[in-house]
Amino acid sequence: MKNKFYIILFSILLFNIWACDESNNNKTTDDKIVEEKIEEINYNLVYTKYKLPLPLKLFNFLEKYSEFNNEYLNLPKNREKYISEIEKAVNLGIYTTDLVYCNIFTQSELSIEYFETTKLLANSINIEVGYNKIFIERLESNSNNKDSLIQIVDESYWKACNHLEESKQNNILPFVVFGSWIEGIYIISQSKESVPETRIKEHIINKKQGLENIINYLYDVQIESSAFYYNDDLKKIIVKMENLLLLYENYELDNSNENFVKIENKIIKIRNIAIQF
Repeated sequence: MKNKFYIILFSILLFNIWACDESNNNKTTDDKIVEEKIEEINYNLVYTKYKLPLPLKLFNFLEKYSEFNNEYLNLPKNREKYISEIEKAVNLGIYTTDLVYCNIFTQSELSIEYFETTKLLANSINIEVGYNKIFIERLESNSNNKDSLIQIVDESYWKACNHLEESKQNNILPFVVFGSWIEGIYIISQSKESVPETRIKEHIINKKQGLENIINYLYDVQIESSAFYYNDDLKKIIVKMENLLLLYENYELDNSNENFVKIENKIIKIRNIAIQF
């Protein structure tokens, strides 16, 4: 039962934790697709507890104001240097966010390349389901349909999460969630060249609630998992995220540009450490 809870939570967090709240009247087709899945499997408890907003408004925002820039992304070739399960899990989350970013901007060839990268990483930590030949063929055949690409990626992760539960590998979930969240907010911070700085600042500051949610999630995982194999590594991530949260709180007290730059620099530092190891 405990494993089931974490799998459900991860599935929602992975795609939605950094999004902003919006009323039901403004939902897109993609919103309804995701929400139907949530209602179908009765995820209301998790949704309420962690106040997880829907849907992927981070990428909708970037698509509206920004141009695609692959320099923001973790290079697929970096996959080869990730050795430990933790390194692989964190960067599986990072590459997932990169993959969705490519899909939103309809970068067909890169989408397939990043899907292949996530497939190789996932398989290396025994998550074969969701990253097989069938999904790659579906990506290729839907390469010009943004909505279909996002749905395919979403489906592959639902299947991967189910597999994690069945094989009792929920110990790696918080690292994937962390990687996905930090990459999403990092991409926002790097989009200054084509997005007005005021919009960048607004979206980064609005991610404070998502940051608090992910910290609460990580703490709950740590508390509930007395035999957690990677507690020391999880503590290190929690410390990083709490230090970032402190900078957000300082900004609330003094919303100077200097304090905002500190938030940006911390985001960049945490993300770069995550991809370098």
